[in-house]
Amino acid sequence: MFEIKRLCSLLLVLLFIITGCDVEVEKHSSNNANARSINSNISTPQMELGDTPPTPIIEAAGKALAVYQSSYCWDNKTKGTSVCADYASPNEMLKDKVKEKVKANTPITFNFDVKKPTDVSLTIYDNGSISQVKVTGNSFQTPPEEGIYYYSLSAVWLTDIEKRISEGSSVYTFAIEVIK
Repeated sequence: MFEIKRLCSLLLVLLFIITGCDVEVEKHSSNNANARSINSNISTPQMELGDTPPTPIIEAAGKALAVYQSSYCWDNKTKGTSVCADYASPNEMLKDKVKEKVKANTPITFNFDVKKPTDVSLTIYDNGSISQVKVTGNSFQTPPEEGIYYYSLSAVWLTDIEKRISEGSSVYTFAIEVIK
């Protein structure tokens, strides 16, 4: 368990270094009452980014999954500030949340109602094991084995890809129960 927390902390530190956030830091517990949950189907226009991280719409078999805000660094252009927040790992953050039942090998899609992120990565947490998930376009497959799976979807919006200048980066968590 210590190794998982250490690995998650290292990944978050690297994410923050890459995005260049260094201004104001907030800490949040795994019982954060402000976690955002999505339960609607929204189209994907290419709007500009706002003053807070956008929440993705994540769907499996046409049904929206609950998505929760996790760690982020974000530029608030209105206030002229940047904010970073650090959250617990998905398995800690979502352990008491209801997991949506999804059939094995089902495609899951994600979309943002703002412009597309420059970089996206997906991590799966399964029985103490952490690994990267192959993302094709804006979708991936659920595992073939039954069980509870926790995910972290990381997104980065860059204004200058070459110089790695970021408008913001955010991690979103969700959990599913894979059934046959």
